[in-house]
Amino acid sequence: MLEPSGPASAAVPASRLVDTNVLIVASAADAGSPFRQEGTPVDDAALRQRVFDWLEAFEADPARHAVLDAGWLVCGEYGHKLSEQDYGWLVMMHKIDRNEVVWVDVQSDADGNAVLPPRWPAP
Repeated sequence: MLEPSGPASAAVPASRLVDTNVLIVASAADAGSPFRQEGTPVDDAALRQRVFDWLEAFEADPARHAVLDAGWLVCGEYGHKLSEQDYGWLVMMHKIDRNEVVWVDVQSDADGNAVLPPRWPAP
């Protein structure tokens, strides 16, 4: 998990950039989500449940913030893999709705991969 560093990090709340695969696996473990368990590479139901439990605790804790970017690259990736009804997507939207987000400036590298700035949040 990526965490802030440097002098500005003291003012940054506990925050995580959540990988899309975490959201997919947690969604597959949620009975209310339309995401299918066979849609993930995780065959172990207990492991899917651990991921779900982590994401559920992350969502419930207002002191833990999601890291997202103003250019919407991260959420764009989420949207390519999840529907708006999947639990993982809903967690991220709840974090945004409750202003529990650290916004960063993300750039794309030559291969189109998102790259976080060396220090975040961006000035």
